[in-house]
Amino acid sequence: MLHPERQFNALTPDPEQQNHPPKSPETSTDKEPIVETETSVTYLGVTLQKAEISDSPFVPKREQYADFINDNEVALPLQRDIAVAFLSGEPLLVEGGTSLGKTTTVRKMAAELGWEVHYANLNGATDVEDLMGRYIPNPHKNKPEDPEYIFADGKVTSGLRQEEDKVKVVILDEFNASAPNILIRLHEVLDALERGG
Repeated sequence: MLHPERQFNALTPDPEQQNHPPKSPETSTDKEPIVETETSVTYLGVTLQKAEISDSPFVPKREQYADFINDNEVALPLQRDIAVAFLSGEPLLVEGGTSLGKTTTVRKMAAELGWEVHYANLNGATDVEDLMGRYIPNPHKNKPEDPEYIFADGKVTSGLRQEEDKVKVVILDEFNASAPNILIRLHEVLDALERGG
């Protein structure tokens, strides 16, 4: 696993492509930029497998992205770069201006793949418990021997929890606006994951 400081800046054009601009999808003689089968989706030649179980409330609805524009300059290269990161199992940092569609692109891909999205905005109002979880009163306490409190997953822990036949993506939006205590805790989690924890 790469360290969080490693980034893929998917919005920087490839120098070779600057000399040879991509053809528009209507005039291209190449294969379709996005190819979907029953079990996979291919983004500019990078194939990702669909989740076997995709009926979770965390899987975005495909119809929300019916008007998504797959342009050759930003959206398609970004989807390819995201697919490469997903395929390699590495964390991905996508930088770019406001409202370019970074988060929307990930959600759209997750909708196509049947993958869960666990989203957390790291603005100043987010605390560690929102991400990692907290103990809450047990809503199912019926007997005296039932525990008084249970642990409720946070957005990061629910996204990292392994579940058979499910694929999960954790989006940490506005990473640059996060408080130092959030960054410290996220570093601890990523470090533990890197060590196989």
